[in-house]
Amino acid sequence: MATRSVVAIPAGDGWMGRYVHWDGSPDSRVPILLKMVKRDGIVPVIDTIVRNNYGWSHLDPDQTHELDGYHTDGRFLARPGYGVAYTREQAGGEQMETDTTADPVWIEYVYILGPRTLTVMEGLTDGPQSWHMIATYSYDDALVGA
Repeated sequence: MATRSVVAIPAGDGWMGRYVHWDGSPDSRVPILLKMVKRDGIVPVIDTIVRNNYGWSHLDPDQTHELDGYHTDGRFLARPGYGVAYTREQAGGEQMETDTTADPVWIEYVYILGPRTLTVMEGLTDGPQSWHMIATYSYDDALVGA
């Protein structure tokens, strides 16, 4: 079963980002994002995940140029060092998920790539649709400890 998430950037008082279908739980997603930031820096990670692709099947810092059998039907693109991205058609266009459009029943977690920190938000579904911060990670701490 998929743990659906969004990897986002700050936008005004909220966020905007790209949908990621698989492996979105914090114990999986946080180490992957911190590894990518350590390897490439925050700007290339934001550009690749949020700005230059339409959405993701999954993120994988060890992704090669090859797609596995499931992803070879033309709907996906291998992004070496980042994962398997959706084509524009598979993603349904260029729209981004935002704090006002994403449904916390569907999107379980949001990872906000700020300039110095990674913030993890969880969708609240037992009342008004909203997002609750559950953790913040400093890139500096992650880079020193890695």
